[in-house]
Amino acid sequence: YNYEIAVKFSQFIERLAGIKEDGAEDVEILTVEYDDTCEKGGAHLTDRQRRQIAGNILMQFVVDENGVKLSMEDAIKNVSKLTFLSYCRGTTEVDETLKWFKKLMVDESVGFSGSEANLIVDNIMHIAYAPETENDQSASVRFHSFSDRMFGEKYEYWCGEKLDGIKVVHHKKDNSFDDGLDLYGDCFSNSVLVFVSKLLNDSQKFWNDHNISIIEKDDEWKTLGARISDLGVSYRLTAPCANVVSNMFGYAIARSVATGVANAKSDKFVSRPSLMDIAKELVDIKGVYSDATLKDCGRVDDGFSIADVELF
Repeated sequence: YNYEIAVKFSQFIERLAGIKEDGAEDVEILTVEYDDTCEKGGAHLTDRQRRQIAGNILMQFVVDENGVKLSMEDAIKNVSKLTFLSYCRGTTEVDETLKWFKKLMVDESVGFSGSEANLIVDNIMHIAYAPETENDQSASVRFHSFSDRMFGEKYEYWCGEKLDGIKVVHHKKDNSFDDGLDLYGDCFSNSVLVFVSKLLNDSQKFWNDHNISIIEKDDEWKTLGARISDLGVSYRLTAPCANVVSNMFGYAIARSVATGVANAKSDKFVSRPSLMDIAKELVDIKGVYSDATLKDCGRVDDGFSIADVELF
Protein backbone atom coordinates (compact mmCIF):
# COMPACT_ATOMS: atom_id res chain seq x y z
CA TYR A 1 0.00 0.00 0.00
CA ASN A 2 2.99 2.30 -0.43
CA TYR A 3 6.01 2.53 -2.70
CA GLU A 4 8.55 1.41 -0.10
CA ILE A 5 6.67 -1.81 0.63
CA ALA A 6 6.16 -2.44 -3.10
CA VAL A 7 9.93 -2.19 -3.67
CA LYS A 8 10.66 -4.56 -0.77
CA PHE A 9 8.19 -7.04 -2.23
CA SER A 10 9.92 -6.84 -5.62
CA GLN A 11 13.30 -7.51 -4.01
CA PHE A 12 11.82 -10.44 -2.10
CA ILE A 13 10.61 -11.97 -5.37
CA GLU A 14 13.96 -11.37 -7.09
CA ARG A 15 15.80 -13.26 -4.36
CA LEU A 16 13.20 -16.01 -4.11
CA ALA A 17 13.11 -16.78 -7.83
CA GLY A 18 16.80 -16.23 -8.51
CA ILE A 19 16.16 -13.80 -11.37
CA LYS A 20 19.13 -11.65 -10.49
CA GLU A 21 21.29 -14.36 -12.03
CA ASP A 22 22.33 -14.51 -15.72
CA GLY A 23 19.58 -13.20 -17.96
CA ALA A 24 18.14 -10.85 -15.35
CA GLU A 25 17.97 -8.08 -17.95
CA ASP A 26 15.23 -10.10 -19.65
CA VAL A 27 12.93 -10.04 -16.61
CA GLU A 28 10.82 -7.06 -15.61
CA ILE A 29 8.90 -6.89 -12.32
CA LEU A 30 5.86 -4.62 -12.03
CA THR A 31 4.24 -4.08 -8.64
CA VAL A 32 0.73 -2.82 -7.98
CA GLU A 33 0.15 -0.43 -5.08
CA TYR A 34 -3.32 -0.19 -3.55
CA ASP A 35 -4.86 1.47 -0.54
CA ASP A 36 -4.77 -0.19 2.87
CA THR A 37 -6.69 2.18 5.11
CA CYS A 38 -10.06 1.34 6.62
CA GLU A 39 -11.15 4.95 6.18
CA LYS A 40 -10.93 4.51 2.41
CA GLY A 41 -12.67 1.16 2.30
CA GLY A 42 -9.92 -1.33 3.00
CA ALA A 43 -7.19 -2.88 0.88
CA HIS A 44 -8.46 -3.14 -2.66
CA LEU A 45 -8.32 -1.65 -6.12
CA THR A 46 -11.38 -0.01 -7.64
CA ASP A 47 -12.99 -1.54 -10.73
CA ARG A 48 -11.73 1.48 -12.64
CA GLN A 49 -8.15 0.71 -11.58
CA ARG A 50 -8.52 -2.99 -12.41
CA ARG A 51 -9.80 -2.12 -15.87
CA GLN A 52 -6.96 0.36 -16.26
CA ILE A 53 -4.35 -2.33 -15.54
CA ALA A 54 -6.09 -4.77 -17.88
CA GLY A 55 -6.42 -2.20 -20.66
CA ASN A 56 -3.06 -0.42 -20.42
CA ILE A 57 -0.81 -3.36 -19.54
CA LEU A 58 -2.42 -6.67 -20.48
CA MET A 59 -4.19 -5.75 -23.72
CA GLN A 60 -0.88 -4.84 -25.39
CA PHE A 61 -0.06 -8.57 -25.38
CA VAL A 62 -3.07 -9.51 -27.51
CA VAL A 63 -3.53 -6.60 -29.96
CA ASP A 64 -1.18 -4.78 -32.34
CA GLU A 65 -0.27 -1.07 -32.26
CA ASN A 66 -3.55 -0.29 -34.06
CA GLY A 67 -5.68 -2.19 -31.57
CA VAL A 68 -6.32 -5.06 -33.98
CA LYS A 69 -6.41 -8.47 -32.33
CA LEU A 70 -3.45 -10.77 -32.89
CA SER A 71 -3.70 -14.36 -33.99
CA MET A 72 -4.45 -16.83 -31.20
CA GLU A 73 -0.95 -18.28 -31.59
CA ASP A 74 0.70 -14.87 -31.10
CA ALA A 75 -1.65 -13.86 -28.28
CA ILE A 76 -0.99 -17.07 -26.33
CA LYS A 77 2.75 -16.80 -26.93
CA ASN A 78 2.72 -13.24 -25.62
CA VAL A 79 0.70 -13.83 -22.46
CA SER A 80 2.87 -16.86 -21.69
CA LYS A 81 5.56 -14.30 -20.89
CA LEU A 82 3.48 -13.18 -17.89
CA THR A 83 3.63 -14.52 -14.36
CA PHE A 84 1.35 -13.12 -11.68
CA LEU A 85 2.43 -13.39 -8.08
CA SER A 86 0.09 -12.60 -5.21
CA TYR A 87 -0.16 -12.67 -1.45
CA CYS A 88 -3.40 -12.61 0.56
CA ARG A 89 -5.68 -9.87 -0.83
CA GLY A 90 -3.51 -9.66 -3.93
CA THR A 91 -4.98 -12.94 -5.15
CA THR A 92 -8.40 -11.32 -5.36
CA GLU A 93 -6.95 -8.37 -7.25
CA VAL A 94 -5.29 -10.64 -9.81
CA ASP A 95 -8.55 -12.52 -10.25
CA GLU A 96 -10.63 -9.36 -10.67
CA THR A 97 -8.11 -7.79 -13.06
CA LEU A 98 -8.08 -10.90 -15.25
CA LYS A 99 -11.88 -10.81 -15.37
CA TRP A 100 -11.62 -7.32 -16.84
CA PHE A 101 -8.97 -8.55 -19.26
CA LYS A 102 -11.39 -11.20 -20.54
CA LYS A 103 -14.20 -8.66 -20.86
CA LEU A 104 -12.00 -6.27 -22.84
CA MET A 105 -10.87 -9.04 -25.20
CA VAL A 106 -14.45 -9.98 -26.11
CA ASP A 107 -15.49 -6.37 -26.66
CA GLU A 108 -16.76 -5.97 -30.21
CA SER A 109 -14.00 -3.45 -30.97
CA VAL A 110 -11.44 -6.24 -30.34
CA GLY A 111 -13.38 -9.32 -31.32
CA PHE A 112 -12.02 -12.35 -29.46
CA SER A 113 -14.66 -14.98 -28.72
CA GLY A 114 -15.40 -16.08 -25.17
CA SER A 115 -13.63 -19.41 -25.60
CA GLU A 116 -10.60 -17.65 -27.11
CA ALA A 117 -10.42 -15.22 -24.16
CA ASN A 118 -10.68 -18.14 -21.72
CA LEU A 119 -7.88 -20.00 -23.50
CA ILE A 120 -5.63 -16.94 -23.60
CA VAL A 121 -5.97 -16.34 -19.85
CA ASP A 122 -5.46 -20.06 -19.17
CA ASN A 123 -1.93 -19.55 -20.48
CA ILE A 124 -1.10 -16.98 -17.79
CA MET A 125 0.46 -18.45 -14.64
CA HIS A 126 -0.57 -17.20 -11.20
CA ILE A 127 1.49 -18.13 -8.12
CA ALA A 128 -0.25 -17.33 -4.81
CA TYR A 129 0.78 -17.50 -1.16
CA ALA A 130 -1.93 -17.48 1.55
CA PRO A 131 -4.66 -16.48 -0.95
CA GLU A 132 -7.85 -15.05 0.51
CA THR A 133 -10.15 -16.13 -2.31
CA GLU A 134 -11.29 -19.42 -3.81
CA ASN A 135 -11.47 -17.98 -7.33
CA ASP A 136 -8.81 -18.20 -10.00
CA GLN A 137 -9.08 -17.02 -13.58
CA SER A 138 -5.83 -18.46 -14.86
CA ALA A 139 -3.66 -21.51 -14.31
CA SER A 140 -2.42 -21.29 -10.74
CA VAL A 141 -0.17 -22.74 -8.07
CA ARG A 142 -1.52 -21.87 -4.61
CA PHE A 143 0.08 -22.34 -1.20
CA HIS A 144 -2.31 -22.74 1.75
CA SER A 145 -1.53 -23.33 5.42
CA PHE A 146 -3.81 -24.97 7.98
CA SER A 147 -2.26 -22.70 10.60
CA ASP A 148 -3.25 -19.54 8.75
CA ARG A 149 -5.61 -17.86 11.23
CA MET A 150 -7.44 -16.11 8.39
CA PHE A 151 -8.38 -19.14 6.30
CA GLY A 152 -6.95 -22.29 7.88
CA GLU A 153 -10.28 -23.93 8.67
CA LYS A 154 -11.36 -23.53 5.04
CA TYR A 155 -8.24 -25.31 3.83
CA GLU A 156 -8.87 -28.15 6.24
CA TYR A 157 -12.39 -28.48 4.84
CA TRP A 158 -11.10 -28.44 1.26
CA CYS A 159 -8.41 -31.02 1.89
CA GLY A 160 -10.64 -33.28 3.99
CA GLU A 161 -8.06 -33.61 6.73
CA LYS A 162 -5.67 -31.55 8.80
CA LEU A 163 -2.23 -32.55 7.65
CA ASP A 164 0.99 -32.86 9.57
CA GLY A 165 3.31 -31.91 6.75
CA ILE A 166 2.86 -31.01 3.07
CA LYS A 167 0.38 -32.25 0.45
CA VAL A 168 0.26 -31.35 -3.26
CA VAL A 169 -3.07 -31.68 -5.12
CA HIS A 170 -3.54 -31.19 -8.88
CA HIS A 171 -6.91 -30.15 -10.36
CA LYS A 172 -7.59 -30.29 -14.10
CA LYS A 173 -9.30 -27.59 -16.14
CA ASP A 174 -13.09 -27.79 -16.19
CA ASN A 175 -14.10 -27.05 -19.79
CA SER A 176 -17.81 -26.47 -19.34
CA PHE A 177 -18.35 -22.94 -20.60
CA ASP A 178 -18.51 -23.53 -24.36
CA ASP A 179 -18.09 -20.09 -25.96
CA GLY A 180 -19.10 -18.05 -22.91
CA LEU A 181 -16.70 -16.23 -20.61
CA ASP A 182 -15.57 -18.24 -17.61
CA LEU A 183 -15.65 -15.42 -15.03
CA TYR A 184 -16.28 -17.54 -11.96
CA GLY A 185 -13.66 -20.27 -12.11
CA ASP A 186 -12.47 -21.57 -8.76
CA CYS A 187 -9.21 -23.05 -7.55
CA PHE A 188 -10.50 -26.61 -8.02
CA SER A 189 -10.13 -26.19 -11.76
CA ASN A 190 -6.82 -25.61 -13.52
CA SER A 191 -4.67 -25.40 -10.41
CA VAL A 192 -2.11 -27.00 -8.15
CA LEU A 193 -2.93 -26.63 -4.45
CA VAL A 194 -0.17 -27.05 -1.88
CA PHE A 195 -1.50 -27.67 1.64
CA VAL A 196 0.99 -27.26 4.49
CA SER A 197 1.22 -27.15 8.27
CA LYS A 198 3.77 -26.20 10.93
CA LEU A 199 5.49 -23.43 9.01
CA LEU A 200 6.35 -22.05 12.44
CA ASN A 201 7.33 -25.40 13.96
CA ASP A 202 5.14 -26.56 16.85
CA SER A 203 5.13 -23.16 18.47
CA GLN A 204 1.95 -22.49 20.42
CA LYS A 205 2.83 -18.83 20.85
CA PHE A 206 3.45 -17.96 17.20
CA TRP A 207 1.15 -20.15 15.18
CA ASN A 208 -0.18 -17.85 12.48
CA ASP A 209 1.29 -19.03 9.16
CA HIS A 210 -0.12 -16.10 7.17
CA ASN A 211 2.89 -13.77 6.95
CA ILE A 212 4.91 -14.09 3.74
CA SER A 213 8.16 -13.40 5.64
CA ILE A 214 7.95 -17.06 6.76
CA ILE A 215 9.33 -18.16 3.37
CA GLU A 216 11.67 -15.23 2.70
CA LYS A 217 15.21 -15.95 1.50
CA ASP A 218 18.45 -13.99 1.67
CA ASP A 219 20.83 -13.20 -1.21
CA GLU A 220 22.43 -16.64 -0.82
CA TRP A 221 19.01 -18.31 -1.15
CA LYS A 222 18.84 -19.42 2.48
CA THR A 223 15.43 -19.32 4.14
CA LEU A 224 15.27 -16.56 6.75
CA GLY A 225 12.06 -17.52 8.55
CA ALA A 226 9.24 -15.43 9.94
CA ARG A 227 9.88 -12.00 11.42
CA ILE A 228 8.84 -12.25 15.07
CA SER A 229 8.57 -9.44 17.61
CA ASP A 230 8.12 -10.49 21.22
CA LEU A 231 8.43 -8.21 24.26
CA GLY A 232 10.34 -5.65 22.26
CA VAL A 233 12.80 -8.18 20.83
CA SER A 234 12.77 -8.92 17.09
CA TYR A 235 14.17 -12.10 15.60
CA ARG A 236 13.59 -14.72 12.89
CA LEU A 237 11.85 -18.02 13.56
CA THR A 238 12.87 -20.70 11.05
CA ALA A 239 11.35 -24.12 10.48
CA PRO A 240 12.01 -27.08 8.13
CA CYS A 241 8.54 -26.98 6.57
CA ALA A 242 8.95 -23.27 5.89
CA ASN A 243 12.24 -24.00 4.13
CA VAL A 244 10.62 -26.64 1.93
CA VAL A 245 7.64 -24.41 1.06
CA SER A 246 10.02 -21.54 0.31
CA ASN A 247 11.88 -23.80 -2.13
CA MET A 248 8.61 -24.95 -3.72
CA PHE A 249 7.26 -21.40 -3.97
CA GLY A 250 10.49 -20.04 -5.46
CA TYR A 251 10.69 -22.95 -7.90
CA ALA A 252 7.09 -22.42 -9.11
CA ILE A 253 7.82 -18.74 -9.80
CA ALA A 254 11.14 -19.43 -11.52
CA ARG A 255 9.63 -22.24 -13.61
CA SER A 256 7.01 -19.85 -14.95
CA VAL A 257 9.43 -16.95 -15.45
CA ALA A 258 11.77 -19.26 -17.36
CA THR A 259 8.99 -20.00 -19.85
CA GLY A 260 8.40 -16.27 -20.24
CA VAL A 261 12.08 -15.64 -20.93
CA ALA A 262 12.15 -18.49 -23.46
CA ASN A 263 9.12 -17.09 -25.30
CA ALA A 264 10.64 -13.61 -25.34
CA LYS A 265 13.80 -14.97 -27.00
CA SER A 266 12.31 -17.54 -29.36
CA ASP A 267 10.45 -17.05 -32.62
CA LYS A 268 8.50 -20.20 -31.84
CA PHE A 269 6.01 -20.72 -29.02
CA VAL A 270 7.49 -22.40 -25.94
CA SER A 271 4.63 -24.07 -24.09
CA ARG A 272 4.35 -23.87 -20.35
CA PRO A 273 4.95 -27.01 -18.32
CA SER A 274 1.65 -28.68 -17.57
CA LEU A 275 0.22 -28.22 -14.11
CA MET A 276 0.53 -31.96 -13.66
CA ASP A 277 4.27 -31.71 -14.35
CA ILE A 278 4.61 -28.80 -11.92
CA ALA A 279 2.75 -30.77 -9.26
CA LYS A 280 5.15 -33.71 -9.73
CA GLU A 281 8.16 -31.39 -9.57
CA LEU A 282 6.92 -29.83 -6.32
CA VAL A 283 6.46 -33.32 -4.87
CA ASP A 284 10.04 -34.08 -5.92
CA ILE A 285 11.28 -31.02 -4.01
CA LYS A 286 9.40 -32.18 -0.94
CA GLY A 287 10.91 -35.63 -1.43
CA VAL A 288 14.40 -34.24 -0.81
CA TYR A 289 13.44 -33.99 2.85
CA SER A 290 12.69 -36.95 5.11
CA ASP A 291 9.64 -36.98 7.36
CA ALA A 292 11.98 -36.82 10.34
CA THR A 293 13.60 -33.66 8.97
CA LEU A 294 10.24 -31.97 8.48
CA LYS A 295 9.28 -32.65 12.10
CA ASP A 296 12.60 -31.37 13.43
CA CYS A 297 12.31 -27.83 14.81
CA GLY A 298 15.83 -26.83 13.83
CA ARG A 299 16.85 -24.76 10.82
CA VAL A 300 17.47 -26.68 7.62
CA ASP A 301 20.54 -25.67 5.62
CA ASP A 302 20.54 -28.24 2.85
CA GLY A 303 22.48 -26.34 0.22
CA PHE A 304 19.58 -26.57 -2.26
CA SER A 305 19.66 -23.64 -4.66
CA ILE A 306 17.43 -22.40 -7.43
CA ALA A 307 20.52 -22.61 -9.65
CA ASP A 308 20.40 -26.39 -9.22
CA VAL A 309 17.09 -26.49 -11.09
CA GLU A 310 18.71 -25.49 -14.40
CA LEU A 311 15.72 -23.42 -15.50
CA PHE A 312 17.56 -20.90 -17.65
